[in-house]
Amino acid sequence: MHLQGQASAPSPQRARELHETACALKLAQACGRLAVLYARGIGGEPDPQRAQEASKRACELGDGVSCLALKGSR
Repeated sequence: MHLQGQASAPSPQRARELHETACALKLAQACGRLAVLYARGIGGEPDPQRAQEASKRACELGDGVSCLALKGSR
């Protein structure tokens, strides 16, 4: 919602923060989305290493899309 301005004015930084929190709470899809935010530099500088870590965590938590993305990046 913060990315699209549905909660208020668009805030990619806040969206990244919320996804970081949700990922820390072991929400698999949030980790997968966080990986995309890191990879694309949405809400901050691009961080390929953190993107990879978030994808791995998402996969470990059961997010099939992230598992497929990891296989494709090898």
